[in-house]
Amino acid sequence: QVLAWAGLRWADLLCYDWRAQEGLPCWLLAKDDAQERIVLAIRGTVSMGDVLTDACGHAAAFLSGQGHSGMASAAHAVVQAASPDMMIFLQEHPTYQVLVTGHSLGGGTAALVAMLLETECCIPRSQLQCYA
Repeated sequence: QVLAWAGLRWADLLCYDWRAQEGLPCWLLAKDDAQERIVLAIRGTVSMGDVLTDACGHAAAFLSGQGHSGMASAAHAVVQAASPDMMIFLQEHPTYQVLVTGHSLGGGTAALVAMLLETECCIPRSQLQCYA
């Protein structure tokens, strides 16, 4: 249903994890050939695992500063899971942009994911957008 609502086909889906658990919200990575970009979408708070991630709200070290510990943990988990397929796709399609987006828990996580993609995966800022 999510794909149909977004106007995507199964062939557009690069990878996903739709099993919400503490420290890892649901996410999907899809290609948008019409816009020449890939989209990493991170779902907001829905499950009890998401609520527990939200509740881990103390400050934790993140890159050169601090971040919400639950969202920082989730960002690392999403990047670890999605970046292999993302990097393969970008090597095959070097002109594509990367859009990271999310709402609520997904929005905070998306912002941190975008920072990790730039610093750890070396995706240039000019190729990266985040809507959170």
